[in-house]
Amino acid sequence: MQKSLLFLAVIAFTTLNAQVSIVKDINPGPIDGVSDQFISYNNKILFSANDAINGFELWMSDGSNANTQLVNDIFIGANGSNPTDFHVRAADNKVYFTATSQFSSSTNPRKRLLTTQGTTNTLTDISTSPNTDSFAYDYLEVNNNYMLAVVNHPVTTTATAFFFPATTGTQYLDVFSNLGITELSDGIFYNGSAFYRSITTNFGTELCKSTIPTSGPPINEVIDINSGSSSSFPGDMTEFNGLLYFSANSASGRELWRTDGTQAGTQMIIDLYPGTTGSNPTNLTVYNNALYFTANNPSLGIEIFKMNLAENVTSLRNINPGSANSSPFGLTVYNGNLYFAADDGTNGVELWQSGGFPSNTILLKNINTTNESTPQGFVEYFGELYFNADDGVNGRELWKTDGTNAGTVLVSDINTGALDSDPLNLTVAGDNLFFSATTSATGRELFRYIEPSLSNVDVEIQNFTIYPNPTSKYFSVDTNQTINNILVYDIQGKMIKSFSESKDIYNIEDLTNGLYFVRIKSNKSEYVVKLLKK
Repeated sequence: MQKSLLFLAVIAFTTLNAQVSIVKDINPGPIDGVSDQFISYNNKILFSANDAINGFELWMSDGSNANTQLVNDIFIGANGSNPTDFHVRAADNKVYFTATSQFSSSTNPRKRLLTTQGTTNTLTDISTSPNTDSFAYDYLEVNNNYMLAVVNHPVTTTATAFFFPATTGTQYLDVFSNLGITELSDGIFYNGSAFYRSITTNFGTELCKSTIPTSGPPINEVIDINSGSSSSFPGDMTEFNGLLYFSANSASGRELWRTDGTQAGTQMIIDLYPGTTGSNPTNLTVYNNALYFTANNPSLGIEIFKMNLAENVTSLRNINPGSANSSPFGLTVYNGNLYFAADDGTNGVELWQSGGFPSNTILLKNINTTNESTPQGFVEYFGELYFNADDGVNGRELWKTDGTNAGTVLVSDINTGALDSDPLNLTVAGDNLFFSATTSATGRELFRYIEPSLSNVDVEIQNFTIYPNPTSKYFSVDTNQTINNILVYDIQGKMIKSFSESKDIYNIEDLTNGLYFVRIKSNKSEYVVKLLKK
């Protein structure tokens, strides 16, 4: 028995240290190979990369070296098409993006709106009409079925909108000409309409609304917040309690606003920084029946504020006492708490945790005791929160937390020593946590981390059996060990169900059909198994 436990400990230690690995050195040598354009798609990752031959083009990976490949050389030659603005549309399970390409009708490359399903023969250019020489400005999803976009018509030199529903294809309509809209930015679908920021002819840069009826072209309106030709530059649009909240400029400066979708129902919530300076609300985050955001107040500085359902606004906690700034950022909801980075004036920018009240808003861990760790890029993966931080010893590397001080640890020193690997674009796809990172030997390339319990470790010695699998309603666990708890995760690694005691059956009837991970924790060991609900 002692030999078995020792063997398990050795395996666990070995696999834990081998969980971070480079997927592929796409641009060989110490030259950057990947950009910041990543998206999870069909349990793989679609991204932009440069192999030193084709320029930045469309690539895909399942986490293995062999299956990390160029999908399309869209702009033939070494210049690259620079794919960007990836979005997965649920209606047809296609990835939409913009890229620069060449066409026979023109010697000039154009920015085009394209779709792909991750293979060479599925690439489609949907902005070939009304003219093959037109080019895309911006596009915006509307409720996973419709999409709006603005393209430039080279003959008329006017912006032409087009939209395409799930069944009837693309329709090109000059519906924005009356508003002079030339962009679609910071968009959100709310209450049956698309809301977004755009430049307009007569109103400046304002809040715009497009509604797609059952037939006919979109109905487009402007909600003029900063009256006349002055601009409100609305941003950080977030739905909460049946209304749409955002930050916008007016005579009071930049403050918190909300709308029900009408001009009459659009109003400022509170003037947190009286006068014309403005409090500049950012990081709008819904958590525990309240809306949290960072803003500037002359008495408190830049701190986190909390708005309840009655739209009463209070300070969460004056983290940096007095009027000094704690400048919180990265507000992320994880495992029942709110996590963020902030500066308390003593420890520098470090990792904080809040349960929504001053008393439980705490410094979770002072990661860098000599300077500041500046944690950022928070992403939940397999029940833990991963992020980028600098502990002052290993440089800026990959960290994770389980919500406790002791469980906030360095995952791997990827660029060994004090050098930074600076992991960015953390993206969960399938079993993998993908990200880009830098080493002295490879430059910035594609890396992955895989949860140790999903590795090829001999699990027979764990003495667990889960059945039936597949299942439609419930599962049971056969073991001679005492079960402490069972956690169920979706394919993206997010915990969606938990059982805190031993039972004969564990009901998952409320879960949708698909693949899940079940983590079983006993008083002696831990086991993770894939479970298919059908």
